[in-house]
Formats: sequence, structure tokens, C-alpha cells
Amino acid sequence: MIAEGRWPLVSFAATRRNVLLATADLNSLVNQEFEIQGVRFRGSEECRPCYWMDQAIGPGAEQWLQGRGGLRAQILSDGWLTVNPPPPSPPAPAEKL
Repeated sequence: MIAEGRWPLVSFAATRRNVLLATADLNSLVNQEFEIQGVRFRGSEECRPCYWMDQAIGPGAEQWLQGRGGLRAQILSDGWLTVNPPPPSPPAPAEKL
């Protein structure tokens, strides 16, 4: 099922990841500082999947997650991350002089 590109219905907790993002190239953030919802991070290394993923998610999960396992990161500032945050507000209009 995973090899065919279909993900089984499992809890996101089964992935053992603290933050899940869509459409982000996390591997490009290794040794880079970045920000999510105002919280600063520094990427340290790829989070490689292990054999345990085949048991927690399903056969083939470890292989499918190669290069997609996530990012280990150091937290540089405090703050709160929220689920499905609202889109950013447009910038305020510039003041006229």
C-alpha cells in the first residue's frame, strides 16, 4: 500500500514526529536557521526513518520514508505552534508622508 503511494489510516503520532509540515523541503534546512509561526529553529540533520516505522505504520513505510523522514532541529526561541494556523495577514499599508 505504501509502495503504491497510498498512506494507511494511522495516527500521526505513529510517525513519532513532533511537527508535521506539508510542501516543505526539510532536507534543505540542515545547518540553516528557519522560523515556523514565530518560533526559531536551526536544522541539524535529516531524521532518518528506522525499521520501527514498518511496524507502527505498515510494511514498506521505512523504505518509502527514506529522504522524507523529517528534520532534527534545535529550538532557538520559545513560543507556541498551532494546528492549521490562519494565513498571514497582509502587510499594513505604508504611511503617507
